[in-house]
Amino acid sequence: MLVAGHVGLLVYVPLEILGWLNSTLQGGRYRYRADQGDAEAQFKVGVAYVLGTGVSQDDAEALAWFLKAAEQGDAEAQFNIGGWYQTGEGVPKDVVEAYKWFTLARTSVGRLTAESKLDWTLELQRFTERRDEVAEKLTPEQRADAQRRAREWDAAHPPKPPSKEM
Repeated sequence: MLVAGHVGLLVYVPLEILGWLNSTLQGGRYRYRADQGDAEAQFKVGVAYVLGTGVSQDDAEALAWFLKAAEQGDAEAQFNIGGWYQTGEGVPKDVVEAYKWFTLARTSVGRLTAESKLDWTLELQRFTERRDEVAEKLTPEQRADAQRRAREWDAAHPPKPPSKEM
């Protein structure tokens, strides 16, 4: 589900996340987990900041949390960062950077176990469609640059195993 943020930012939010945002964030559970380095919680806290749900709306804070989650290989965070660069909302528009993030999101899903990948079929399709949409706007040199950036990011940020639910 796409949800508009405060200043028109679009963020991809799985439906199951929307229901818990207010009560969970106000209780501090996900913020605590996010502060402890849990990538899933970091993504969810970022969504809360985009929407202003349970916290004050703050696009810069949202991006900071998405980047923390992305550093650990969180595909949803990587996909959302790509979307921001694609539209230029909240960050300078940069289709090369958008392609990089969409590529990273696909790579992160590719690392999942076969069983887990089944749960990500629709997301993988969405990630691929957005990456391919951006690719149409790139020259071959820009695409190569984006792929290089993705490889360098990936090498500098090896994914961490998912944390257990607390």
